[in-house]
Parts: sequence; structure tokens; C-alpha cells
Amino acid sequence: MTPANISFRSRSKARFVLPVLLVLLAIGGGLFAIGRRSTPEKKKEQKLEAPQVSFAVKEFNVFGEGGKHPSARADEKAIVTFFDAFYETAFVDPAQWKDPTFAALSASFAPEAKPSFTKDVAALTVAEGRAEFKRVEPSVAEIRISLYYDKGGHAAYAIAAAHFTAAATTNQKRRIDIAQDATYRLQRAGATWAIFSYQADAHQDTPSPTPSPSGSPT
Repeated sequence: MTPANISFRSRSKARFVLPVLLVLLAIGGGLFAIGRRSTPEKKKEQKLEAPQVSFAVKEFNVFGEGGKHPSARADEKAIVTFFDAFYETAFVDPAQWKDPTFAALSASFAPEAKPSFTKDVAALTVAEGRAEFKRVEPSVAEIRISLYYDKGGHAAYAIAAAHFTAAATTNQKRRIDIAQDATYRLQRAGATWAIFSYQADAHQDTPSPTPSPSGSPT
């Protein structure tokens, strides 16, 4: 009888310990999972993409011989695209400002105008702001375009008057207002356009603080 009693108790104890171990393991695993979920992950600093310049055409004129010009709208769109890219590089995208001479923009100019561009970088780009500005948000981008067609109905010459304003934020989180007005004269250069003459004026100013109320009116 004694061996039977010992054998019975041994089996009973084994059945009891196994469920307890399983429960403890399950609780431990649950706590480990909760601990992992509750540990805050370090958020990676997201680099904001530069805003996109998109000029709005405020006026569009067509001149020249040959009657109707079916390519006029396509030519208009090509000039708008040209200046969207030009101002994106010149004023908005800091990734394009590593070169203080903005040499990449010289491709937008006809050979005879490249030396003038080199001298007038301050009027045609963010210039010295390239070292201070962390982000530039365009606020107004308007353009007036006049296209001139030759006898064959091809766009050979264009005038584009651009008005551009933006708000820049410096690395020290100060705001700088940018304003530029320019008139460009362009000629056809293969499938694209090239600036051969221009007049431009640009300003960068710190906005004046808003005056506080001086008291109740009497």
C-alpha cells in the first residue's frame, strides 16, 4: 500500500506544478510585452521638404503675325514652369544654396547675360540669407507674361514680370520678410527659354513689432 500512496501523490503533485508554471510564464511574458510597449521610442527628427513655388498668371498677352497661335497656352505653361524652378532654387529650397554664387542658375541665362547675373546675385536670389535661412515659405507668386510670335507662328521672344514675396525663418527662429519684383526678357533657346535681359529689385526686412494698445479711447 505504501508504494501506491507514494506513486499517487507524486503524480498529483506533478499535475499541480505544471499549470502553475504555465500561468507564471504567461504572466511574465505579458509583463515583458507591456514593458516593451510602454518604453517610449525616440522619435526621429523629420526633415521638412521645401515648399513648392507655383506662380499664378495674372495677365497673359500674345503678339505677332500669323493670326492665331495654337501653341500659346503650351508656351505660357513652359514659361511658368521655367520660373517656378528658377524661384525654387533662388529663394525657397535651402538644399540649392550651398554655392554662394548660385552657379546652377546661370544655365537660365543667355551667354551674354551670365556676367550680369554673377554681379546681381543679391537682387535675383536670397544671396547672403542662404547662410541664415532655415526655411522659406512663399506667400505671393504672381507673373504677367507677354509672348511674341514670328511670321512662322513660333514663340521667339517673351517678357515676364514677376512679383514674389515670402517669409523666411532663420536658424535663430527669427522671421525675415522677402520681397522681389523683376521683369525678365527671354528668348527661345531650343526647347526651353533663356533670360537675356532683366531688371530686378529685392528686399529682406525684419517685420516691425505690432504696437501694443496705449489705453482705452476717451
